[in-house]
Amino acid sequence: MNKRSSSSRRCPRETWTHDRLHRERTVAIACAIELSSMSSYSSAVNSYFAFCSAHSFPIEPTPDMLSFYAVYMAHHIKPKSVSSYLSGVCSQLELFFPDVRLHRRHWLVLKTLKGCRKMFPLSTSRKWPLTHSELTDVSHHILRHYYLTTVCFLPFLPDFMDCYVWESSLGQIK
Repeated sequence: MNKRSSSSRRCPRETWTHDRLHRERTVAIACAIELSSMSSYSSAVNSYFAFCSAHSFPIEPTPDMLSFYAVYMAHHIKPKSVSSYLSGVCSQLELFFPDVRLHRRHWLVLKTLKGCRKMFPLSTSRKWPLTHSELTDVSHHILRHYYLTTVCFLPFLPDFMDCYVWESSLGQIK
């Protein structure tokens, strides 16, 4: 059985000042963010700073500033992306403005974002179905270049097209 002595074996550690504790914690929090997120967050903060500078606003992220920024950015990028930009701004400025997340969830900011999504709705984009002439062009191209594997595929092409047309017509009925 091992006996432990009453004296501690640990090395004496330096006592840090409160400023150093805050600084080291800030560095640790910054290291917790992924590099890809960091670059997009930096882009969002740069965008926010440019907005404040161009409009002669203070950089303090109040509900007013964040809602103005949201409506301004919604005119330039997808409204769904504006929400991501605001998250990046909050993440980067939280150390300097501790209430920024409260301001981000303020009713004025939330209503502004909701209104922007309604003002600039994104329609669903769909590809046009292939036409018979396009299929004919594909088959002529394959025959001209004569790739054995693709030539073996040619007999199935009309069947695939018929199935695709049938499936797309079902989608239109729904």
